[in-house]
Amino acid sequence: MRRRTLLTATAAAVPVALMMGLDEALADTPAPSGQGPLDGRMAAARELHDRGAHSRLLAALPGLIADGHGAASSRRKLDQARLSSVYSLAAAVLTNLGSYGQARLTADRSRT
Repeated sequence: MRRRTLLTATAAAVPVALMMGLDEALADTPAPSGQGPLDGRMAAARELHDRGAHSRLLAALPGLIADGHGAASSRRKLDQARLSSVYSLAAAVLTNLGSYGQARLTADRSRT
């Protein structure tokens, strides 16, 4: 019972606008952000996830998704793996926030 209460409190603490930004990025990939090297930003995003800084992570994910798609357009396996890891991270944070349906769809994208 405590886990459910924690999930509810965590989901309520995340601003709706941040969830909407991620939903929009998942529905229609934004243009690449050009915010710098993807690997360093992914490492920082994983650290945010590990610390439970969901709001900051949700703010970063749309840019990571956009830049991951930009990199994957090269058709190189490494760039496609980077995009897959972005989607895996997005699925993990959605699961943490209790958005299980959206997390399953996002996890499926990480596989494809």
